[in-house]
Amino acid sequence: WLRGDNVMTGYLGDDVGTAAVLDDGWFRTGDIVRTDGDGFVHFVGRKKNLIKRGGVSIYPEDVLGGFETVDGVAGAAVIGMADAVFEQIVVACIELAPGGRLREVETEARRRLSRELFPDKVLTVDKLPRGPSGKIVQDALRQEIERQLAPKSAGDATTAERVLEVIGATFNVDPATLEPADDPETVMGWDSYSHMELVISLEEAFDFKLTPRDILRMRTIGLVIEVVEGRL
Repeated sequence: WLRGDNVMTGYLGDDVGTAAVLDDGWFRTGDIVRTDGDGFVHFVGRKKNLIKRGGVSIYPEDVLGGFETVDGVAGAAVIGMADAVFEQIVVACIELAPGGRLREVETEARRRLSRELFPDKVLTVDKLPRGPSGKIVQDALRQEIERQLAPKSAGDATTAERVLEVIGATFNVDPATLEPADDPETVMGWDSYSHMELVISLEEAFDFKLTPRDILRMRTIGLVIEVVEGRL
């Protein structure tokens, strides 16, 4: 509500919210800023959006800087999600532009951001949820993240998805960034030793034995999937 002199008196029907922002007649916006040596004021972030990961405070705006202007990115949003170990984790959601590739975006973002600021998860969305003003609808974004991060049962996931999960866990890469043409030259961590670890993991995950011919044939991600599907 606003009084006749345009002074805010509170949020309609929300006494708790009103008490949180009004202090002796002053409206606390929740914006966090810093002043430099020349007296200029710089916007840092919103207090309510602050992410606390393992005791470290991270502002989404600092992480966004590593993604928003990267070629292939049509839009980006960063949000904190609850985590049992770190209290919160940092999740970046990327809306790719036509022709954009997640791996290339991640590679450039890693170059721009410090290790502490790089997100724990980088996901893609077809379209970022925005309200009439163009701002990200946080609740809708959280629901999409929860949907993507929800564990899939073996019955829900396709064979290809299950294979990619095994490959991602073996080489310590995000399965979403893998493509059929990827091989040891393009996937960091894929060497002769980890290749045998992959063989063992696939045999355990799918309960079969791969032949020497199968093992030698698995030269790309696409061929790994093809071999597994053939064995099944």
